[in-house]
Amino acid sequence: MKKIIISILILILAVFTIFQTNTYASSLSLSTSKSEVKVGDTISVTVSFGQKVAAADVTLSFDSSKFAYKSVSKGTANSTGSSIVVSYFDSTGGSNPTSSITFTFTAISTGSGKFSAKCSSAADSNVNTVTISGSPSKTVTVKKEESTSSTNTKKDTTTNTSKNNTSTKNNTAKNTTKTETPTEEVKSNNANLSSINIEGFSLTPEFNKDTTKYYLSVNQDVNSLNISATSEDESSKFEISGNENLQFGINTVKIKSTAEDGTVKEYEIEVNKEDTTLGLSYLLISLNGQNIDFSPEFDKNTLNYTLDVENASALDIEALANYEDAYIIITGNENLKNGENVITINVQKDEEVKTYTLTVNNTVENESLFEQITSFARNTWLILIVSICALLQSSIAIYYATMSYKNSNSSK
Repeated sequence: MKKIIISILILILAVFTIFQTNTYASSLSLSTSKSEVKVGDTISVTVSFGQKVAAADVTLSFDSSKFAYKSVSKGTANSTGSSIVVSYFDSTGGSNPTSSITFTFTAISTGSGKFSAKCSSAADSNVNTVTISGSPSKTVTVKKEESTSSTNTKKDTTTNTSKNNTSTKNNTAKNTTKTETPTEEVKSNNANLSSINIEGFSLTPEFNKDTTKYYLSVNQDVNSLNISATSEDESSKFEISGNENLQFGINTVKIKSTAEDGTVKEYEIEVNKEDTTLGLSYLLISLNGQNIDFSPEFDKNTLNYTLDVENASALDIEALANYEDAYIIITGNENLKNGENVITINVQKDEEVKTYTLTVNNTVENESLFEQITSFARNTWLILIVSICALLQSSIAIYYATMSYKNSNSSK
């Protein structure tokens, strides 16, 4: 009885262990769209995982003397001559896994060529590691087009008969002409780059062979970029332009990739070279609430400006430095005179100073003749009134003096 109980416990433990251990294992399988093709034909090779995966690294080996790689249905491919290494991941985060990847090849020469695949790593939608063993090889035969032939057979028979002697002569001539169609080399149309690297910088967004526009910011000290790139197909070539003599603002760097058959693909990098020198980032001049135009247009690195105003006694100036800890000193914008005036704007940070100069041409209009006459009349009346008041004051003083004199004489 005791032995039976122990046996039951061992069985339960084994079953429990089986159900508690997640087994994620399968084997790759290969299938081809054709088992026999002719030179120049396209053939598809599908690698199946045996289950759905959200990420995988697959290597497909092939006979490069019989087939030329063209494309892959999923993932990022890197050709290493006789094998294609594909890194695949589900960009949706596991909601759209795949069960297979299809490669496309072109048959380039006659004979039999093999395909085989292996998976170095894989994971399912729940980020569980999946172990997938390699596939058996698959053989595809490449034949050339059937040749045309013509056969001419000529048979001459001469029979000589005598009484006791019969002679038969057969002459047969056979000529065969065989025409072979020369094999035309199939050129690759793959102009993809597999990488772009810039020394000391990172591209935005991250490199992808199907993304052709990138962005990069550099500081004012960077005058050139050291760029290296890698072609996805060994037979393609590329050239880089625009990465030297960078100017302030937007610069465009181009990488032109040309496939073996002449197909062109162009990658572009927009490089923003920022000007970080001390200066003004904003300048506004106004008179009585109205903005005043000045020339040339404001630019941080332009230090001299000219503007014309009328009847201005002072100008309002708003200026902003491109550094928060810099301070600004404005002089000469008040008590403007008729004619030329000079206003200076000093921007200072630590020991560094940058000075902007505004030359202000101020025109003060003269009073009209009517205004001059009116002013003269007002002044004349004022003088007359003052004079009359002065006379009145004098007359009153004389009257009081006279009356005082009479009173003093009468008292005597």
